Amino acid sequence: MSESVAVIDPHSFRILDVNRVFLEWSGRSKEDIIGKTCYEITHQRTAPCAGQNEECPIPKMLETRTACTAEHVHTIGELGKQHVEIAASPVF
Repeated sequence: MSESVAVIDPHSFRILDVNRVFLEWSGRSKEDIIGKTCYEITHQRTAPCAGQNEECPIPKMLETRTACTAEHVHTIGELGKQHVEIAASPVF
C-alpha cells in the first residue's frame, strides 16, 4: 500500500498500529508512535483537533458509522507543515 495508514482507537485517539509508509513519512520509529495520540504525533498538540479549519473526522465516523474525510495541516519532522487529506474508516 502506498498510502500512510494509522489504526487509531476512536475513543482515546491512541495509535494502535501504523504501516511502513506512515513510519517513513513521519521519520519516527514504531516504538515512538504506538500508544501516543494521533494529534500528538501529527499536530504536536495536547488536545484533539477541533474547529472549522481542522475538524477531526473520527467523531463523525462514529456517529454515521461510515468513512469520513477532512483536510488538515500536519507538522511532520523535517518535512514541516504538510497539507493532507485524512480519512477515517470504521472497522467492524
